[in-house]
Amino acid sequence: MNFFDSAFQTPISAVEFGICDNGTGGRAYTDCENKASWIATVNNPNEDSWIFTAIDKGVVKDSECFGQTRCDGMLTRNRRWLILVELKDQSKGWISDAIQQLEDTIKLFQNAHASEWAAFIKKRAYACNRRHPVFNRSHKEDALRFFQRYQVRLHIEASISLYPF
Repeated sequence: MNFFDSAFQTPISAVEFGICDNGTGGRAYTDCENKASWIATVNNPNEDSWIFTAIDKGVVKDSECFGQTRCDGMLTRNRRWLILVELKDQSKGWISDAIQQLEDTIKLFQNAHASEWAAFIKKRAYACNRRHPVFNRSHKEDALRFFQRYQVRLHIEASISLYPF
């Protein structure tokens, strides 16, 4: 599996865009027009060039890694900055599922590209939910454990700011 396969990548530099999943079994994708379809809103005030890569049903097919979950996609810039994104559209029980999918994806990525993983100087993971764009409960313990285990900052919110990174 190749997390850098250009077949699943979309370059984007818009000042604001959304990351979407239509829920019909397809891949996650970016969109600049239809805000109603956005699960995560990405703010890119400097209009920097990023690459969105579809992971679930893209880099990782349903027939691969049976029993292991994965997140929907990732944003990368210059192979120095990495943001993993899990998209949800449910009311309850979604946070632990999203965190597990992010963790499983990190393990898959590390196994497939150990040196590339190590080369990213900043790493974040976002659990985003259309129904809970701003989650009010604190998840400091989850975020601390996640960082200690993976050296990745965990965010539970549907707004992703690319500056400052």
